[in-house]
Amino acid sequence: MASIQQKIFNEMVLKLGMNHNDRLISKAIEILELIKAKSSEILKHMNENAKVILCLDISCELLNYPFAETSLAIQQSCLKKSIYNKNKKILQKVLDLNKKLTIDEVIRKLSITHTNNVEKLAKEIFKDYMKQQTYEDQDINPAVFVMSVYFACKYENVKVLKKNVLNLSNLTHSQWGTMEKSWEKWTSSFNKKAKGSTKKESEAVKENVPESIEDVQEPVHTRRHEAEETYDEWAKRILDKAYQELRTNK
Repeated sequence: MASIQQKIFNEMVLKLGMNHNDRLISKAIEILELIKAKSSEILKHMNENAKVILCLDISCELLNYPFAETSLAIQQSCLKKSIYNKNKKILQKVLDLNKKLTIDEVIRKLSITHTNNVEKLAKEIFKDYMKQQTYEDQDINPAVFVMSVYFACKYENVKVLKKNVLNLSNLTHSQWGTMEKSWEKWTSSFNKKAKGSTKKESEAVKENVPESIEDVQEPVHTRRHEAEETYDEWAKRILDKAYQELRTNK
């Protein structure tokens, strides 16, 4: 079945004057199957050419590949321009592609747990990136959100599958590699910040933990005369007080 679909999509790619691309074909077939699974009724109102072309069109957008000339695509689809655009929007809605990506949404889709530090750092990285840009929010490439979360995870030592990150970004391996390399340089300050924050928290905890019983200071009015308690009693009282102060300071 897959080989027949591949042949149909390959032939349409040639008709549209596009370069053959295995990843694009696979993505388009994947989208077609996904649409069938979600709402097969929608496809019943489209001819075969329209289905294939619309799936190729949407796939090109997701993968950041150039699509065919719009006029040629519409002509080959045997649809009017208005109907073509309407059907495309319907399919995008079925695929949930119209939903704007956010940092929180990327974290959810990547199934990242213990997200507090990752979320905070990712939003700081994203905010810093946006300061360097001139375009509006609606023009933001989804890869920017994904890359922000990716580097936040990297600096917070949170593991994510590179395959999932790449799929969510809709970038090719080479595109991702180029973007990652450029981000590596200017996000280095966030790496230092993440390490500094972890070190600071560690030192703060260390400062509150007495290294020995002798390091714990006890108020004068609570002290008892040495002759009134044994060493074991004194040590237990001092330790209990130290742990109580620790819990209070947390």
